[in-house]
Amino acid sequence: MGYPLAIVKRFCAVLLLCLLPVAAARAAATDWIGDGNAAVRLLTATDAIGGTDRVTLALEFRFAPGWHGYWRTPGEAGLPPTLDWTGSQNLIYADLRYPAPKRAVLLGIETFAYEQALVLPIEAKLLDAGQALPLKLGVDYLACAEICVPYRADLALTLPPGPGGPALDAARIAEGLALLPGSADAAGMTVEDAAISGDRLRLTLAFATPLTATERAGLDLFLEGPASLTAPRPDMSGSASRLSLEMPLKGASAEEILKAGLTGTLVAGERRAEFPITPVLAAAPAGNWAVMLGLALLGGLILNLMPCVLPVLSLKLLGLVGSGGRATAAVRGDLLAAAAGILVSFLVLAGAASALKLAGGAVGWGIQFQQPWFLAGMVGVLALFAGSLLGGREIALPVAVSSWAGGIGRGSRGESFLSGMVATLLATPCSAPFVGTAVGFALAQGPAAIFAIFGALALGFAAPFLLLAVFPGWVRFLPKPGAWMLWVKRGFGLALLATGGWLLTVLAALVDPLALAAVGFLALALLGAMIGLRRGVAAAAVAGLIGIAALPSLAARWAPPPAPVALHDTLWQPWSPDTLDAARAEGTVIFLDITADWCLTCKANKLAVLDRDTVRRALAAPSTLALRADWTRPNPAIAAFLNRHGRYGIPFNIVYGPGAPEGLLLPELLTLDSVQEALRRAGGKS
Repeated sequence: MGYPLAIVKRFCAVLLLCLLPVAAARAAATDWIGDGNAAVRLLTATDAIGGTDRVTLALEFRFAPGWHGYWRTPGEAGLPPTLDWTGSQNLIYADLRYPAPKRAVLLGIETFAYEQALVLPIEAKLLDAGQALPLKLGVDYLACAEICVPYRADLALTLPPGPGGPALDAARIAEGLALLPGSADAAGMTVEDAAISGDRLRLTLAFATPLTATERAGLDLFLEGPASLTAPRPDMSGSASRLSLEMPLKGASAEEILKAGLTGTLVAGERRAEFPITPVLAAAPAGNWAVMLGLALLGGLILNLMPCVLPVLSLKLLGLVGSGGRATAAVRGDLLAAAAGILVSFLVLAGAASALKLAGGAVGWGIQFQQPWFLAGMVGVLALFAGSLLGGREIALPVAVSSWAGGIGRGSRGESFLSGMVATLLATPCSAPFVGTAVGFALAQGPAAIFAIFGALALGFAAPFLLLAVFPGWVRFLPKPGAWMLWVKRGFGLALLATGGWLLTVLAALVDPLALAAVGFLALALLGAMIGLRRGVAAAAVAGLIGIAALPSLAARWAPPPAPVALHDTLWQPWSPDTLDAARAEGTVIFLDITADWCLTCKANKLAVLDRDTVRRALAAPSTLALRADWTRPNPAIAAFLNRHGRYGIPFNIVYGPGAPEGLLLPELLTLDSVQEALRRAGGKS
């Protein structure tokens, strides 16, 4: 029996009307892309554009039990999702927003993650609200359980123009929007104080509605700032209406944090707030100042005994030996002149460090040895002093400089003043015990602290001269000058030439061979000129011509630093932040050595400890990784890593492992026991 045509048409129309919402709803969501462990899809809140230039989208992730994805700032490991909208049309931008994550710790490594279901709302702005919105989105993300698997999903969806209604998944997007953190005002919260003291942040929050016991028990604060910054869950104190939070800041220096600022995401029960934090540098307690000044004074004194100072001890010893039998006033004057040279040099270094810090540049102890022009200048200065000791003309300060230096004078006092300056500059490649701690404290503060700490270092370094100036009679116990002094002077002159040769080997890593040869010829010219001025004008003129001839080659061939070369010692692997992070995530015991060709203390550590068979066998163990970073040339990544650990100079050695996930810092001067103990503790052995 057939049906009337009108009834058939009416049935088809009703069926079409019923199917249209389903088709539209399906067009407002892509299929799931992934597998049973992790998958993602793209949703829209409406089934059409609706005549507005802004539409709400969302990415929905699902993770199997035991699996998780990562927040936009993943913590000490992991990767955030990355979105690529290439191929989309009629789209100006798409702003992805994140709910607050949960804190997870595995093998001492802290991450900020999401588990099970996750909706990330997206606000999209259109170019033309009257046109369709064809979307193409590539999503790269990392899902982890006991292993981590990178995923890639290519999603495509077209939202038609015209009036629209809620899509089938609009409720899921609404749930995601409800979980987004609001402003501090919306949470009834204000930031009363934020200060960084050392490597810790102190934050005071006031709440218009006091926190409940449940909110306080579950409170957490997630910090974002410099890319490498991480911070553990804060310690809390105070009342329910005025709460103090304190937490250590890891992975970034106070200087980097102050420059970049911080963003905080607070979670306390149903309260969620995202707000900017503008910390200030807290004044160091008076007790800290006293301790640091004392450490600087002691470190400067010990610096006199460090290996890097041994080549220039000739300048000090020769002055003292030559004082035998001289008048007390003359001896005291020379000693004070040498001390003044040391003090002036340290103040110049303090001024340079302060200027670099204020300009946002890298600062550190001994980093001037990374600059070819400084090395070339020091080679020239050593050539002048060596020439003076090898029978050349005595070095005297110009009258104008003598007056500026407080009337130190010409002749022996001028040479003493310059010897103090040279001794200071050549001492900076070394980091004696306590020097690194004191310098790190100063450079983390400001100009006032830098000048105070460097001044204390200068007093410690000049202490032997000042002590003898107070008791000049002690110099009488030294041998009296005689013919033997000529041979001693020549020996000391050769020692200075050897020091200049060492500086040339450091320079060889920074410039090309022709420029290095030009510096060498120029140094020989200065040496010849010093001797020639005493022996005859002709010799000085010839030496000067050699120097002038070398200058064009030096200027033309002063090349930028060449690319780093591979390490020759197969035990040591090149350091990089990624290599270190990957090894830490695997629970490997890691020994990191940051060194440089110009760091004589580093070389002493290698000879005395790191190159010994017992240490090399320990570092070659299958569960241990030996990493080495070369700071001979300027390297922003190394400088930033040192700054994050409160250090501004080398040597720097740190050991990581399951038993020391945050790392064990070793002293500047290594010992066999300290290295073996650190490796044992990092390996989790009691």
